[in-house]
Amino acid sequence: FCSLLNMHSRHRFFFLLLARKRQQKRKEHFPKRQCSSSYWEKVVPHYSESEFLEDFRVSRSVFAWLCEELSPELAMDIRRRGAPLSVANQLGIALWRWATGSSLRVIARMFAVGRTTVHTVYDRVASAIIKRLYKKIVRFPAHDDRKAWDEISEGFQRKPGIRHVAGAIDGTHFGIKKPKGDELHNAYINRKGYASIACQALFDSEGIFRDVSLTGYQTLCHITSKHC
Repeated sequence: FCSLLNMHSRHRFFFLLLARKRQQKRKEHFPKRQCSSSYWEKVVPHYSESEFLEDFRVSRSVFAWLCEELSPELAMDIRRRGAPLSVANQLGIALWRWATGSSLRVIARMFAVGRTTVHTVYDRVASAIIKRLYKKIVRFPAHDDRKAWDEISEGFQRKPGIRHVAGAIDGTHFGIKKPKGDELHNAYINRKGYASIACQALFDSEGIFRDVSLTGYQTLCHITSKHC
């Protein structure tokens, strides 16, 4: 029995040693990749205005304005490593994510950050935009501001040729996983049979969003039918 046990131990040691050597060879064959910061630091600064607009969906001037407006919320060391991401870098990561839908892995490699950082960044940028800009920009003029309302109405009259219009309304869907444990989970099933968040938006003649509502599909249909 002892001899069999010793033989088993020797075999086990042999296989462990073999696995260790294979692991070392694998590490040598696939060396650890080093992140590169060349894209943000060396490529983006040389973008033409049209290339910048195509990749980030905003002009350079709007990008600079966003950096200034969001700086109080984003000028923090989110990585806690003594080398905080700049506000421009964070905004660039978020805009690239929203404009292209690229995976976290791809964006992490492009901006030389970790995948967790990418996720944290675009979540923080979205929160900062909602906190500092949403009510400031996505709104209608005051009820008694007749001049502003006339400008919106005249804009629609110049373009589509329709008079006395204050806004155009439309909607779209953002696909989501069906909520679990939610008593109203069926409210998120749209007419095509999949779960989504319905977005209803109202904008003026210049394409500026004046109101945005996000809700379940059934709730949105009820609200729309009630007010239209």
